[in-house]
Amino acid sequence: MKPDKLIKLTESPRDAWQGLPYVIAPEKRAAYINALLKVGFDVIDFGSFVSPKAVPQMAGQDEVLRLVDKTGSRSKLMAIVGNMRGGRDAVAQPKVDLLGFPYSVSETFLRKNINTGFSGANETIDGLLSLCKDHG
Repeated sequence: MKPDKLIKLTESPRDAWQGLPYVIAPEKRAAYINALLKVGFDVIDFGSFVSPKAVPQMAGQDEVLRLVDKTGSRSKLMAIVGNMRGGRDAVAQPKVDLLGFPYSVSETFLRKNINTGFSGANETIDGLLSLCKDHG
């Protein structure tokens, strides 16, 4: 395969977990992420930094990351953030490599998902880009 045709594999347990009607303990989430780190995915979308009131399934991310062991893994950990507070929380975690933002071409989806429209989402993206640059 040519270098300009590389395929990057991202695994997203976060997407499944946040839709569950119950909360998986941080210890179990960390154990699962640790197993995924051994597989060799390019990116693991492990969780999000959001209010536990909005998405209770994502509570305890600090504890999850404390228990994650990236030793020997080349996989990058991605956190989804929907606002600057989430971005600041994520970049404060040394094990987080990437931030993802749930942008949409649907303003209705943006309002339902992150409580903002196109202009607010674009402002947040600009702020997150600065935050990422400031934190390497």
